[in-house]
Amino acid sequence: MNIKTTIFNLTEKEFYDKLNNSHNNFLSPYDAIFLAGGDGSLNHIINKLVFTDIPIAHLPMGTVNLFALENKTPFNIKKALDDIINKYKPMKVNLGKINDRFFLIMAGIGFDAYVVKEFENKLHTANEKSIISKKNNIFKYINYINSVIKTLKKYEFTDLAVNLLYDGNNLNNLCEYAASSKNTANNRQTFIEKADQNFEKCRIENLSANKNLSEKNIIAKQVIASNLKYYGGPFKVFPNSSCFDDNINVRLIKNINNRFNTLLCMVKSIIFSKQYMKNSEIYMKAKKITINASDSAKNSTVYCQCDGEFIGTLPVEITKVRNAVTLLISPDGEIVL
Repeated sequence: MNIKTTIFNLTEKEFYDKLNNSHNNFLSPYDAIFLAGGDGSLNHIINKLVFTDIPIAHLPMGTVNLFALENKTPFNIKKALDDIINKYKPMKVNLGKINDRFFLIMAGIGFDAYVVKEFENKLHTANEKSIISKKNNIFKYINYINSVIKTLKKYEFTDLAVNLLYDGNNLNNLCEYAASSKNTANNRQTFIEKADQNFEKCRIENLSANKNLSEKNIIAKQVIASNLKYYGGPFKVFPNSSCFDDNINVRLIKNINNRFNTLLCMVKSIIFSKQYMKNSEIYMKAKKITINASDSAKNSTVYCQCDGEFIGTLPVEITKVRNAVTLLISPDGEIVL
């Protein structure tokens, strides 16, 4: 297409060190960044370009690619490039923040983070890495599911003390109305303009509601905080979640203590996601979430992850950050649907 490009390899230490030590100046001369990789690789780039105007595009080449699923980015890379360059529009989106790490998709505390850590350890084993890297994404995903089931045998669930600050007068209806602008748009440009206007209205209303927040304390076994709709694969576990909403969608898993209950809960969360949304004890929107182990001595044994990347252990604080990064968004996707 006669577009001047420079290619960097995120896995090369020299480039990654330069990116880490650049304070964003290293990438500032570029008009856009195209990240070819998975959600974890996208997370690394987002954290380096947060609060800049450099638009980021995602070419889905990871195992699951949740953001690409929601953005309806083609998995054929040639088609994806063509659509991104000719159709996609740069838009500021909200990010979640867990301690000092930003996330685009979700953060998990407890079992799913333990699985992520175990899977990372497996990939870093020389023999496993060479074997897994030769598999296509379907086999990688099957291998990941297998790791989930195996990990259940040895995982010990810990009680988590979850503190939530939330708006008692939830503004879901306004946010849903804002998203509906896509349905009335006559063309892509109208869609972008109307979505921007309505989502800004949603942000302003949400902001004013921050003055009267309610508080709730809950004991759970697993916490998932979401910024987008999909979780764990092509499953809309959070159908009303949006990266234009100032709220964090939270799914609490409470009554699980063995392998069977956990698997059953996973299946039910996928199949009955809309019904779960009506249960305010396990599904809610929050402005801020603070999580510790009920027994603080066990904080270091409870793992945390965001966007499929292990980030450490408890305690954590999760918030939403407005207009944190610029992404190239498809007018045909579900990001603003």
